[in-house]
Amino acid sequence: MIGGIPTTYRGVNFRSRLESRWACFFDRIGIRWEYEPFDLNNWVPDFVLIGTSAHVLVEIKPVSSLEDPIAIKAMKKIERAVGTQECLLCTYYLPVIDGHPCIGWLAEHYQGSVGWALAPFCSWSPGTIGFVHSTGILVDRISAAPAGDWKNTDPGILEFVRQQWIVAGNTVQWQRPPKPSRSMMCGWRSCFCLWRRCKRPPGAVTTHRPG
Repeated sequence: MIGGIPTTYRGVNFRSRLESRWACFFDRIGIRWEYEPFDLNNWVPDFVLIGTSAHVLVEIKPVSSLEDPIAIKAMKKIERAVGTQECLLCTYYLPVIDGHPCIGWLAEHYQGSVGWALAPFCSWSPGTIGFVHSTGILVDRISAAPAGDWKNTDPGILEFVRQQWIVAGNTVQWQRPPKPSRSMMCGWRSCFCLWRRCKRPPGAVTTHRPG
């Protein structure tokens, strides 16, 4: 898999442009977040989303569905690491269920089992955009408000969400990668010097210019 393009957004150095796009998107729809908040049993979540009464961990992967081998591997790793903590698997687009945009796939724990399902956006608390588990507990994970039927979410809210996803992509597209540190520059210089020595023909004599 091709590595991501390191990107700086709001002073944070993200490992990929996709991660920075999600950070920008969270900002634009009013969801608080922290990047790579902690190490959890050898798994470092890409984000934690900070809700009113609970937090949701987030893993970002460029997958098209839960059947993608990368997604399957990520879900197994997450389930081993988090116990009963709810987690989101987000990707490079906003998945859709019945024409309704979703933030990704949400893992909900119930009676010892884990159910992954799409998490549609909703807005059941004034001024707040959140999401619910499409087949499980209908509670907004951000505002903690009972979400009722997510299919009744105001279409204007959903269109706003779609537009903010586009704007987030445009915002980070031209962000510069992090500047290399002094130690990185020294490392590159050392590697270059070593490469030049290796390229020197056998028996070549090193000459020094008079000082």
